[in-house]
Amino acid sequence: MKTLRSAIAEAISEAKAYEVAAECVRYGLQPAEEGEDPWAGKYRYVEAKLKRLTLEELTVLGHKVFVDYPSEELEHLLALAGAGGVAGELKNLIFACELRHPDGTTTRMDVLDMENSRRGNGVLVWPGEPPLRVEALEIRGK
Repeated sequence: MKTLRSAIAEAISEAKAYEVAAECVRYGLQPAEEGEDPWAGKYRYVEAKLKRLTLEELTVLGHKVFVDYPSEELEHLLALAGAGGVAGELKNLIFACELRHPDGTTTRMDVLDMENSRRGNGVLVWPGEPPLRVEALEIRGK
């Protein structure tokens, strides 16, 4: 799977070799230094310029690059980088739902937060009452 950094480098590498250095500068990256030559490898040149950027900086840059060099891969990775919707760390969650069946029965699933234990093993943390059901849930497709 590609990283956001590599997807941005690949997108900018779509430019002609003689345009790549100017494109990097246009997007706020450092100008070419001695020994750097986009003609020797456009992708490697751009990727080297991106190595110093944080995820936040890459995300901002990725949105700018996407306007000029759209790609499904870059769009997907930008969507993932923007996941969460609130400030703070991303968490692995199992979301809740309540299904009401035609026969009147109800199936309920609640939110579980995936945390790491002290030994590094994944554990499920139940947020409150009532306790988890012991029976298995049957999941069916269409």
